Amino acid sequence: MSFSDRRRQDTISEKLPVDGRGSRDPKRFEDKVGKKHAVYFNYNSYGKPFPKQWAALLEKRGAAAHIAWEPRSLSQVQDDDYLNQFARDAAKAKIPVFLRYASEMNGDWVPYSNNPSEYIRKFQLVASVMHRHAPNVAMVWCPNEIPEHRIESFYPGREAVDWVGVNFYSVMFNDANRAKPADWKMPTDALDFVYKKYSASHPMMVGEWAASSKSVVDNVQRSDFARQKIGQFYSRLPLLYPRLKSVQWLSMNTIEHAMPGRQLNDYSLLRDDLVSQKYKETIRDDYFLSTVNATAPISWTKVESSVPADAAIRVAARSYDPSFKVVILVNGTVQSEFNEATHYEFRAFKGWIGKQTKVTVRLIDRKGRTAKESTRTIMIF
Repeated sequence: MSFSDRRRQDTISEKLPVDGRGSRDPKRFEDKVGKKHAVYFNYNSYGKPFPKQWAALLEKRGAAAHIAWEPRSLSQVQDDDYLNQFARDAAKAKIPVFLRYASEMNGDWVPYSNNPSEYIRKFQLVASVMHRHAPNVAMVWCPNEIPEHRIESFYPGREAVDWVGVNFYSVMFNDANRAKPADWKMPTDALDFVYKKYSASHPMMVGEWAASSKSVVDNVQRSDFARQKIGQFYSRLPLLYPRLKSVQWLSMNTIEHAMPGRQLNDYSLLRDDLVSQKYKETIRDDYFLSTVNATAPISWTKVESSVPADAAIRVAARSYDPSFKVVILVNGTVQSEFNEATHYEFRAFKGWIGKQTKVTVRLIDRKGRTAKESTRTIMIF
């Protein structure tokens, strides 16, 4: 467990959902979730032109574009008229463009995963063309969280890579296999390898993430699972991953709409009211920004030995039981209890000024047992 107080920022972003209750219109989506989003993403096959109309739609909303741009093969990528025209059209977009070229290259499910050195050459080629023609384009290098051991061999270098991303999902069962339950996983654990390796030299993003509310394994609606993962994921980002600047949620029911072999989970954000309400509550936090170039009014720093009397204090907690309860005690008296929270947060009181104050965080599992307890003595000033 760790203690932090406020001072930092991040952006919120989204793939425009098309799931029966969503819309490709950013305004309609934002009306549903109650907050403007800074970035929207979409897929664009290599060989297709730059999506001018979509970029114009985002410009009207003051949002940036994130494009997942995927070639059929590395041989397709040349310094030719198509690539240069794509870059010139991107430059005319008048909005920031995050170009996630050939992502998940470390996985054998993509057609450009078998030659790291060739992949690096082609990424560097694309980056050089974009940097020459389109100063509004940021090149995003984005592996999948697994297989981890292949990630470093595909890294194109600091001159070519502007942002580093990573893709992963929170699901009930890995590989849609009942024998591989995954509900115990903390979502942010999938960030750790890439974040620790590259965050010192690059701003970071999550290229794709979502929490499943239904698995093809049993087709049982599990709003509680998605709500739990949303709370765990977004609450930990400000405290533990300050270099992570953007998260893209893939809002899609893959059980109905994905290609054969990938119809595994429902990641729809707006189909389930309980899930969308949890997301709405979570992103309401001022830490999450609605424009790319904004500066947040808050940030977070680790609590050491003292805390201002007006500080908000948040706790990052985890347990072997993913459905734990958090109890916060101050000088032995219960201050707050959280069964399902967006954030585990309480405030220092002016009545504690000048006093040594003992703060205890206690984690209670589903059987009422104390799973873990941590105590910190701090001075309130």
